[in-house]
Amino acid sequence: MFKYNFDNTPNPSRFLEAYRYLGYNNYSAIADLADNSFDAEADNIWITTEKIDTNNFRITIADDGTGMDRPILEQAFRLGAIAERNPEKDLGKFGVGSASAALSLGRKTTVITRADGAPCLIKMLDLDYMVNENSFAVYLDQASKKELQDLTEAINGATTGTIVIIENCDNIRSKTNLAQFNNQLRKHLGETFRFFVSAGKRIYLNGEAIPAIDPLALAGFKSGANVYETRVYSDEYYDLKIIDEGEPIEEKVRIRLVIL
Repeated sequence: MFKYNFDNTPNPSRFLEAYRYLGYNNYSAIADLADNSFDAEADNIWITTEKIDTNNFRITIADDGTGMDRPILEQAFRLGAIAERNPEKDLGKFGVGSASAALSLGRKTTVITRADGAPCLIKMLDLDYMVNENSFAVYLDQASKKELQDLTEAINGATTGTIVIIENCDNIRSKTNLAQFNNQLRKHLGETFRFFVSAGKRIYLNGEAIPAIDPLALAGFKSGANVYETRVYSDEYYDLKIIDEGEPIEEKVRIRLVIL
């Protein structure tokens, strides 16, 4: 019988730098953060992208959801976070999504949040500090009046909500063409969250509402003077039975094949 007697904790600086390049693309990372806002029952999500200088971008994701109290914020943006999840609604499962998404975009993440009946709080993850100190340490405290004001303005005066500010975004694609980046991001979010938007939720990119975009183009689309309609080739439901954490789950899966 082996006795496991050696502490194999990863080296923070090496681990964090390598962890940033595990496959997240920019658009999926931002969508993952927006999904957290919908998990928090937000009706509105405001996303802004800014070019600070040639090699410095800033991305913010603000929402008027339920916000976070201290116990929840302690786990938020933490690798391997321990948090209650609703498997029927929440996409995340292993507690690494938020941290992974933020790290893949930029080197510094600031979270300002306020839950109902709780003080406004701030959490700051600075990759450069972690690397220099070879530590996973972050900053967590009650927010200042200025930070509370910044949050209130970002969530359009709502009483609860969260803003995530990602700075020093050194992994942004299309660095020389922010308009191109925004166009692709708008399309990605419109497709990914089309059912949310169709149900009345709203996502804004730099102040402009993002419409629901159906990748199957079932409503047809215009090209010049002609209108082309999608032809549905197959539309079927199939029974799906899986075991999730020891519990059987039975659902129906809809598969549609179309000719655009």
